[in-house]
Amino acid sequence: MNIYIHECDGQFQIAAFIETEGTFSLTLITMTTTNMSGDFLEQFEARAEIYLVSISNGAGAFLRNLDSDKHSEDEVRAMIDAFPPALSNRGHEDMLHIQVAVGYDLYVVFLPLLAEEGVKINVGGEGQRGGLLLDASNDNDADNTINVMQVLVNRGDDVLCLNVLKQLQELELL
Repeated sequence: MNIYIHECDGQFQIAAFIETEGTFSLTLITMTTTNMSGDFLEQFEARAEIYLVSISNGAGAFLRNLDSDKHSEDEVRAMIDAFPPALSNRGHEDMLHIQVAVGYDLYVVFLPLLAEEGVKINVGGEGQRGGLLLDASNDNDADNTINVMQVLVNRGDDVLCLNVLKQLQELELL
């Protein structure tokens, strides 16, 4: 079960996502907080924040370990839809998922989806095309993710990157 908690105008909304045999259900609880103890609400908010960070980190871990042999685009899109901030989680060497994807054949096929969804929430910052224009590594001399893929394609090394570049062009991200 995953829980999302939101406070607005004196009300807490609690959404519980429950998976049963591959089907997700959603339970929504709304409680008025205007007459509740301030101490209780502070504790509740603090615990909710810890839990939300934990869930987002779990979603980030999922995105760091994408494998086209194990995961479908629909599964990845569902995870991103449920936890968009996970796209901005940084992993190995403080790199975003989109920066890491170009180096792994089983991961790079998800790069267009990561970029498309990343644009919606400005992953990497304004104008970074969902992170595609960030350096492909922490090396100051490194090219961005798009340039690295183009180099691989030009050397004839990488048909996957060629297909990814075509998809990015169709998405108008090149």
